[in-house]
Amino acid sequence: MAGVQSPPLVATLEGHTDVVNCAFYVKSVEAIISGSNDSTFGIWLRRDNGQYWPSVWQQMNSPVTAMAWAPADRRLFVGLDTGHIMMYQVSEDFNRVTLKHDFAAHKARVTAIVLDLAGEHLFSVGLDQCFQWFCSEDGTHRGGYNSGSQASALAYDPVEKRAFVGDFQGNIKVLSLKNDRIALAKTMSGHQEAGGFMGPIKDFALGLLRGTVRSLAWDPKTCSLFAGAFNNSVIQWRPNSEEKPLYAELAKHTSRVRAVCWLPNHERLLSCAGTDVYQWDFSAAANRLEAPAWEDDKVCAACSEPFYFHFFKEWDYKKISAKRKHHCRHCGKSFCANCSAKETAIPRMGLEDPVRVCEDCFIKVTDEDKRPLTLLYTTTHEVVNAQWMEEVNWLVTCGADKTIKIWNYTDFLGQ
Repeated sequence: MAGVQSPPLVATLEGHTDVVNCAFYVKSVEAIISGSNDSTFGIWLRRDNGQYWPSVWQQMNSPVTAMAWAPADRRLFVGLDTGHIMMYQVSEDFNRVTLKHDFAAHKARVTAIVLDLAGEHLFSVGLDQCFQWFCSEDGTHRGGYNSGSQASALAYDPVEKRAFVGDFQGNIKVLSLKNDRIALAKTMSGHQEAGGFMGPIKDFALGLLRGTVRSLAWDPKTCSLFAGAFNNSVIQWRPNSEEKPLYAELAKHTSRVRAVCWLPNHERLLSCAGTDVYQWDFSAAANRLEAPAWEDDKVCAACSEPFYFHFFKEWDYKKISAKRKHHCRHCGKSFCANCSAKETAIPRMGLEDPVRVCEDCFIKVTDEDKRPLTLLYTTTHEVVNAQWMEEVNWLVTCGADKTIKIWNYTDFLGQ
């Protein structure tokens, strides 16, 4: 994975007194709208000197946890830690806001809001385990669904009319919203932490399950769903596939992935983990490969020795085996440690760091196959959330350090 000079920093906004949970850019008036754990949201206007200064600073009754924006008529939807979503009308000069509606959407923290402006749909998820569906114009409640776990991320496919709900257990529920009804279409699982017993329990006590799906991004062109999770991974899903929706895993981030942003005009994915931003190339030139399905064999595919705890095969061989099962990340077959001792990077599968492969695949992976397809930038602050602004090729990052940073990627997307 190649580390390069970071994109130019356009501006740093300081004013919030706690973690900034959400922020986005409004190009028409050169404004930033942000929300924070300090129970405020602000509208920052760009001045002639290039700096951003607050024109609106709205005090709320609880932390601001999520936001959505309707640009055509300047409606701002503000999700709160109390579970409510407040709809504000922003004035033409962006110097005033007026409360228009209070959606009593959830009984706990709102974790994500998505607007479908074509159908005037307002979707939200929260820590009360619920997905909610409202009319964004008049507040009519159109339906709800209990996902069975605290919901932490949300994305929407307007073509197939389906919502994707990520949760604390590492699952993604695919909800069909056709004919004004909510139905569970499928559950995709892959982010669960595969570690020991006590680790997940300790993290759960902190409200930080390591498999938590924290961010979702939808690519309508390839019908791919990108999911970033607290187990340091991003998975590319193909929800339309019935047999194998998990297409590839993008590894390896060095800390929890808190935001993923799809760049449709550039066929790139940005993922934010810790203070780093990873840029993944999904253009035709990258020639990405699908990850293989892992075979569940009882003996090594190379030496045919049985694996530990496969008693019938051990009986056939008349000996107790101590061999653990491993999988080649290139072909997916099962091998013992001796027969899969080699390691290599497979960037075309999203595996930028060396991973375990069998002897045959180690030979098959060429130097060209090992060419890095990911760039690494640093933001110098721990990113809590991020928003891609396609109109200007800017990335807006929200920091645990109470700041907002704007990055100009214009000259960094063809590298």
